[in-house]
Order: sequence, then structure tokens, then C-alpha cells
Amino acid sequence: MGIYLAASFVSLLAAFDRLPWLFAASVAAVALIWASSLAPRAFPNVRISEMFSAWEMANERIEEGREMYGLLIIFFCMSILALARSRERRRFLLHSRPASEGR
Repeated sequence: MGIYLAASFVSLLAAFDRLPWLFAASVAAVALIWASSLAPRAFPNVRISEMFSAWEMANERIEEGREMYGLLIIFFCMSILALARSRERRRFLLHSRPASEGR
């Protein structure tokens, strides 16, 4: 549950243009590591159609598959935010140099 709260907080910070890129990158890294730990049990054993066949927890295998894909979604979203924020920051730093320093 905490990873979803962290991803929500990152999204809120991004919406108000207050997101440090390292925070988004950290949440992405945690999500990827966690998804990777679930992958050996979930990926080969769960079909996509099984995950959406019923909303209740059918069994642990399907639940781990849902969790893994949810974590991958968080990873991709946080990675995009981190990359975008990092590029904005780099662009700002390059353009904020005094003219005497040269470009």
C-alpha cells in the first residue's frame, strides 16, 4: 500500500511543479525491484485474461500477477516523470549560466 501512496505523492508534487527528479526515480526503482521479485512466480503462470476474469481474489497466483503489473505501471509512470523533471532541471541549469561563463 505504501508504494501506491508514494506514487500518488510524486504525482501530486509533479502536478504542482515541485517534484525533485530523484524522488520519482527512487519510487520507480523500488517498484521495479519489487515487481522483479514477483515476476518469477507471476509472469509465467498468469495469463492476462485471468487477471480480469473476476474482481475478487481468485487465488494467490492471480493476485501476484496483478500486483506485478501494477508495480510495472508505477515504474513506467515514475520513470517518465523522473526523466522529464531531470531534463527540465538540466535545461534550466544550462540556460541560467551567466554570459561570462560561455555556453
